[in-house]
Amino acid sequence: ERECSVQRRYQKIIEVAPAAGLPDDARENVISAALRLAKKVGYSSLGTFEFLVDTSTESSETRFVFLEANARLQVEHTITEEVTGIDLVRAQIQIADGASLDNIGITEASAAPSGYAIQCRVNMESLAQDGTIKPSFGTISAYEPPNGPGVRTDGFGYAGYKINTSFDSLLAKVITHSRSNQFDDAIRKAIRALSEFRLEGLSVNIELLQAILNHTDFAESRIHTRWLDDNLAVLAEAGNREPALNAGAIAQNVSQDSGYAGARVDTRDPMALFNYDAEVKASQNSSSGSDSDLVNQGPDGSTALVAPIQGTIVSIDVQNGAVVEKNQPVAVIEAMKMEHVIVAPEAGIVREITMSAGDVVRENHPIVFVEERDDLQGGMATDGTES
Repeated sequence: ERECSVQRRYQKIIEVAPAAGLPDDARENVISAALRLAKKVGYSSLGTFEFLVDTSTESSETRFVFLEANARLQVEHTITEEVTGIDLVRAQIQIADGASLDNIGITEASAAPSGYAIQCRVNMESLAQDGTIKPSFGTISAYEPPNGPGVRTDGFGYAGYKINTSFDSLLAKVITHSRSNQFDDAIRKAIRALSEFRLEGLSVNIELLQAILNHTDFAESRIHTRWLDDNLAVLAEAGNREPALNAGAIAQNVSQDSGYAGARVDTRDPMALFNYDAEVKASQNSSSGSDSDLVNQGPDGSTALVAPIQGTIVSIDVQNGAVVEKNQPVAVIEAMKMEHVIVAPEAGIVREITMSAGDVVRENHPIVFVEERDDLQGGMATDGTES
């Protein structure tokens, strides 16, 4: 079984196998329930049965309820593969071809988990100090995922890849496996692997992942499905306490005034110069394609409400000349399966609209110009007298 409670907006961020804090009797009951459901419907392939476990009350028997069944390979199947040693993709194909579990050598004993595995989803997004998360965009100029014994990275990034805003923000999955029965050993391995990931050219959530892994609630299995949403601001304030361990990641933190000139590469690596050339070209392409700072000039006396991210305009919810209240939504932008609402900071009158629904807008481009008016309260004009 897997523990998937670390999630934001119902999207999983970190997964663990097996569930470190689940009592043995509850573990057996959940697995037994999944098997009964599968047998009842004659299910004969790879799949995932999800349950919600109630840990809010102390009782002799842990309560749980069935949530849903996913008749497919899950994003987090990797950690099951790591603790069992079973190639689930291959097994699924073999079963679909008519093989039985006995034929492919999968038994209850052979599938027993060994140690702990943790999967961390590296997403292309940034975390503000107030806990607000927004997608990031750009061109990857350096991509060096961690590897080594017990470390696996599944991803699609490479130097020169330009982010497509039409798809999910997931860039890579860092999977670590510790054969130790101590959950803390698995946590430390995951933290170190993330520290070895070198990514340049855009913002990712590695610092957030490390902050979660370092939190005592995670180590002591006190995480619930709303925990991350409730603690985002605290995690953002904690910041990144982990040093960069990748040589390239260390180099990117060296000051421009350090005294070194020209390219610094590992002379023991025969591919170093080729990798450096690819990174330089990606950086040059990114720089040449960037726009100069936009001057958000609209009608006199108006303030520009700009796009906080690059994305697609879902809706423009105001019209020219309309009166808007403070914090009234004026537009909605969608990027990487997330919607972002733009609101009026103060009451005023809409003086200009630059975009339409369906348009793709750049980050920091003005969408609506609003003339702020002190004589507008609650969307109504006042005569300046108090009632």
